[in-house]
Amino acid sequence: MREFLGNGRIFDLPFMGGNVKASKLTVGQVESVKEIAKGIADGQTNELDSVRFIIRASVEGASDLSDEELDSFALEEITNLAEKIIEISGLGQDKKGKAPTANSKTTK
Repeated sequence: MREFLGNGRIFDLPFMGGNVKASKLTVGQVESVKEIAKGIADGQTNELDSVRFIIRASVEGASDLSDEELDSFALEEITNLAEKIIEISGLGQDKKGKAPTANSKTTK
């Protein structure tokens, strides 16, 4: 399995009339998103922090974008992109169209 480490699949995702290259989130990155989500629930952070993290972690060339640069995009555009990244990473909805609960398990 070691030969597969760091070899995430790359996807072309639509963004602002073009495409960006994005990879699936790793398990560690998903755990970070979950921690950010807990902060959102507790009122310690906002949803935009999650969107920024997801885009920086996944999109080629976005890791060094500042908050100000990411904030200059239309909210709908960056939110849609983050949702697509979550979808390709296997999060969000299950194959039956239901959102999984925190304790649900998926099998492939």
